[in-house]
Amino acid sequence: MTLYFSMKHFLGKIVVLAAAFIAVSCVGGLVQTDDSGLHEVSFTATFGQETKASLGEGLSPCWEAGESVSVYDPIAQTSRIFTVSSVNGPSAVITGTISTGDFPISAVYPASAAGQWKGVADCAVNIPRAQTIPSDRNIDPAALVSEAYSESSSTTLVFRNSVSLLKFRSGHEGVDEVSFSLRKDGSSAEYSVRSSSSFNTEEWYYVAVAPDNYGSGASVKSTTASGECYTLSSESALNAERSGLLSLGVLSGGEKSVAYNIQSEGRFTNFANYMNTAPVFRDLTDESKMLLQLLTLIYLPWSNDPVKTVVFTHRSTGPSGDPVTLSAILYVPETAITNGRTLNGVVIANHASITSDAERPSLVHDAQSIAAWKGYAVVISDYCGFGADAEHSQAYLNPEAAAEGTFDAYRAACQILKDSGVKYGSSLYNIGYSQGAFNGMANIKYLSEHPELGLKFKKSFLGGGPYDIRKTWQDYLDGSYPKAKPFAPLTVSSFIECGSLDLTYDRVFKGALLSNYNNWIVSKKYTLSQITAYLRQYSLSDMLTRDVMTSGTAVNDMIMGVCDRFTLVKGWKPASGNVIRIYHSTQDDIVPYSNFSSIKAFLDENATDCTVSYKSGENGDHINAVVAWAADMVMNW
Repeated sequence: MTLYFSMKHFLGKIVVLAAAFIAVSCVGGLVQTDDSGLHEVSFTATFGQETKASLGEGLSPCWEAGESVSVYDPIAQTSRIFTVSSVNGPSAVITGTISTGDFPISAVYPASAAGQWKGVADCAVNIPRAQTIPSDRNIDPAALVSEAYSESSSTTLVFRNSVSLLKFRSGHEGVDEVSFSLRKDGSSAEYSVRSSSSFNTEEWYYVAVAPDNYGSGASVKSTTASGECYTLSSESALNAERSGLLSLGVLSGGEKSVAYNIQSEGRFTNFANYMNTAPVFRDLTDESKMLLQLLTLIYLPWSNDPVKTVVFTHRSTGPSGDPVTLSAILYVPETAITNGRTLNGVVIANHASITSDAERPSLVHDAQSIAAWKGYAVVISDYCGFGADAEHSQAYLNPEAAAEGTFDAYRAACQILKDSGVKYGSSLYNIGYSQGAFNGMANIKYLSEHPELGLKFKKSFLGGGPYDIRKTWQDYLDGSYPKAKPFAPLTVSSFIECGSLDLTYDRVFKGALLSNYNNWIVSKKYTLSQITAYLRQYSLSDMLTRDVMTSGTAVNDMIMGVCDRFTLVKGWKPASGNVIRIYHSTQDDIVPYSNFSSIKAFLDENATDCTVSYKSGENGDHINAVVAWAADMVMNW
């Protein structure tokens, strides 16, 4: 929000006008020039009776040495940056260079709030739209914006309020952001306040806003770390006076929703357009494309429909328990939006292993999104460590993090569908191959352990998954799966980076891998194919230390301990009513077939009140067998 002030005498006269916030103006207004005729000068600065200092405990701005103040130089017609050089209670000394002479002085505190200076008493003042409250305060200090004017450069600068304050208390546990929409004349002023931790429901907090009479009322949205939103609205006028304080009371109740932010939208005119555009189909032979088009007549009844894609971000929890922002993509048949056509349900698709952020589903279309042309909305999470969360390491084979992120994406996707007016049936499907099958089984486990969510899959189709991590790791170390070479360092690196494994890299990696793991594995710059090419010349014993390779050592035992914690073949019971279809090729050369035996033994013993079926056979290696899995899924849908 931008304010303009004009001060004609010592007490000043503030005139508030509406204008747009221009971030560049803030930077431009703080440029310090090196003009001739400058001299160093110090001003005494204090806060007057009408300032925020009189609004109560915790609301007073506190001068701190090193802070910056923007001071206007009317001779050079530019702003100067002054620095707080000393503090004495409510007063401070600010020091800087300015033109020589005695002339009127204007200033804005803090300097970051000063936008473009147009004259000695004319500055755009920017009240932060996004405010963050530190743990020891109840308001963002940077939002306590004030202005000063003096007729003479020899007079003390007395700073006065530029803002109005709204007081509130959270009525919901776990809220870490409160957003305010203040409406006037068909437009709205938007502010948000975040806490460095969740807002204490017993404490009062404040948001600084531009003084104005918001005649159309306001709405306030409280958002928890996991993405639940509670919105309260009122059409009553809200008169926010300069230096005033209005209490909004306890923010309890409200309309419940799920937070999301749409990043981009796209569109496929029909399935043929998708097949010609998506990388997974683009390189197919003409014969294969023709066969696919014939199959669509039988298995994809919505193949002539356009499908809308929505890339969005949502809140979730990372593997260390900290709040994170994740990304996902949603596919929606467009006629469900434009013509009110009811969808058959929603499909949660879990993508297979990737190592490059450039391969994430929100950027490269996953083949499982074909289900959109069967009349379903399809949601695919990027997972922790990719897309919006690319700054963190991927939580590879961490079932809790995978499932929680996936269901948070699902809830946000359902909110998007609701906000778009889309009606969809109750059928919820769960599909995935390879790592996607592991995450799909993790989804079943998560829902089985969280019945309060009220969700159950109609069917789950899982193929080629490494459910038994301990056995898979042992098979890898035995050297029986040379094509799986990248997955050993990927697994260990993910365990270390995400805090599950308290080891340093020099205890697990050696040789070229120790020298290059950050670039090859952690950076997420390279695809699995590229990493495989880098590692082709090395055996596992060339890359992994003896302590990793040898059973019974402390390091090996630590790795096996994490494998046992993350395994999906013990320690839980599938909820009754689950319908699960498990597929695995006996010729799988990357994910050992022993996983099929392990998950079958586990489900046969623990899923007695579920419907479980199995399919295996000589259907080629891990990559080629995905075709047999997909065909089996389509035939049993």
